[in-house]
Amino acid sequence: MDSPWHLFASFSGPHNPWDPPACEYEKVKDSQFSLPPHDNLEGKPEWVKKRAAQQSAGLTEALLMDAKRHYAASVAVIDEYVGRMLDILEERGLADNTVVVFSADHGELMGDHGLFEKRAMYEGALRIPLLVHLPGMTEPLESRELVSLMDLAPTFLELGQASYDPGDMD
Repeated sequence: MDSPWHLFASFSGPHNPWDPPACEYEKVKDSQFSLPPHDNLEGKPEWVKKRAAQQSAGLTEALLMDAKRHYAASVAVIDEYVGRMLDILEERGLADNTVVVFSADHGELMGDHGLFEKRAMYEGALRIPLLVHLPGMTEPLESRELVSLMDLAPTFLELGQASYDPGDMD
């Protein structure tokens, strides 16, 4: 490709109701995932206790394990499609000259503190994947630095050698 290009691909999942294709669920149907430690919610705010009662009332360990399997299968669907996009870059000779960024907008609590939704500032909702591959990278590099998704726009502009006024960035 002779001119710069940009592709933004957004996946709607994995979000509740975590309904992956049956073929993906079949691959993980017997998987065992760690269950969150029991949390009696002592000392937690009332809104957390109320939300936990709404989101996990009657939830057994078996039902939680099944929810985690559905979630894992939903993630596998995204993994498959990202892999396909990377294969296409390779096939077209673009992989060595393309910046690839993979991230999520939030995590899922998946039963931690009796919660499933993202609307609480617990680690499961806040910690998200952020993977970046730059042209010329040959070895993985892991960073423990604090990053915000707000850092991505100026990073993309700098990678594209575009000028911008940091004061104009929201």
